[in-house]
Amino acid sequence: MDYFAHEYLSGRTPNPCIVCNNWLKFGQLWSYGEMLGVDHIATGHYAKIVHGTDGAELHRAVDPDKDQSYVLHGLKRKILEKIMFPLGDMKKEQVRELAFAANLSVADKPDSVEICFVPYGDHAKMIKQRMPDLNRPGMIVDEAGKSLATHDGIERFTIGQRKGLGFATGQRKYVLKIVAEENKVVVGEMEGLLAKGLKSTGVNWQANIPMNVQINCQAQIRYRHKAAPAKVIRLSEEAAEVEFETSQSAVTPGQAVVFYDGNRVLGGGWIDQAL
Repeated sequence: MDYFAHEYLSGRTPNPCIVCNNWLKFGQLWSYGEMLGVDHIATGHYAKIVHGTDGAELHRAVDPDKDQSYVLHGLKRKILEKIMFPLGDMKKEQVRELAFAANLSVADKPDSVEICFVPYGDHAKMIKQRMPDLNRPGMIVDEAGKSLATHDGIERFTIGQRKGLGFATGQRKYVLKIVAEENKVVVGEMEGLLAKGLKSTGVNWQANIPMNVQINCQAQIRYRHKAAPAKVIRLSEEAAEVEFETSQSAVTPGQAVVFYDGNRVLGGGWIDQAL
């Protein structure tokens, strides 16, 4: 929760599900399992573990609408051998049928789309309550620096946002940039959202990718984004640079970029900067 709040107050857009998977579900939970002497950990994530010639690989689920491989990219290779995803080869409808057959009370439970620790979907309110001393008003400006309106906190904004800007304008404006050190939100035309590439840090590689060699892959820059053809260069153990075949919109610092070879996850990291 602190990570979530700090990211927003730093002008970035966090993805707490990824952090939860890395640290809690496949970190603390697995450590506890090891203490108990268990051999495997099974979860209800929609993803697949495929055993290839170089060991266990993380792949997309059969159900493209439910696939969660994007938020699992941070799992270390050594733990993939210990994971079981029994829902990876199933559609959600099949899972519900099994749940009904087993008389489970959650068989017809609606899909959750909210962040578990954010009541009523109001993340800005949660951040203000958790870190009241760090919330400050600021200005919304255009690309030339002209003041357009005031805002009551940068945590209410994310790159690409159009609605809820808090002021009226004769034409559509989008959030292009968030300057946290100045408490400033920069808005402009949709074209200003396009980026030819990005730099990523905190990269976790799940495949043997050589250093300083450009590879072809598909790069996914947010959970509901369709992975786009791209070239990736591994710059160091935890850094990469991505060049898209076609410019992508709303490349957002704080979100993850995940690299795929078909259905296989090659690795992924945090978006640090759009290029």
